[in-house]
Amino acid sequence: MLHLMAVARLKMTDGQLPVMDEANSHIQFIGYIDGHPWVALPYAAAFATCLLCLRFRQAPRRSLRIVFMLLAVPALSYMWVCFLVGTEPLRLRILE
Repeated sequence: MLHLMAVARLKMTDGQLPVMDEANSHIQFIGYIDGHPWVALPYAAAFATCLLCLRFRQAPRRSLRIVFMLLAVPALSYMWVCFLVGTEPLRLRILE
C-alpha cells in the first residue's frame, strides 16, 4: 500500500518533490521497482527459503530471529522510503 501511495504521489507531482536533495535517489528507486515488479519475487523467495531452512533444521530461535531481522531490513527500509515520498507535502503550482 505504501508503494502505491508513493507512486500516486509521484504521478501527481510529475516526479518532482518540493525538496529534491536526497529524495532524488528515492524517486529513482521507487520508479525502478514500479517498472520492474518482478524484482521483489527473488527477494521474497530467498527470504522464505532462509527462514524455512532454519526452521526445518531446528536452528536455535536466536539465529532464526537474527536472520529474520537482517532479511527484513531492506523491506522495511523500502516501506520507509515509500512512506517518506508518499507523505511529502505538495507544492501547489497556483501559489508559485
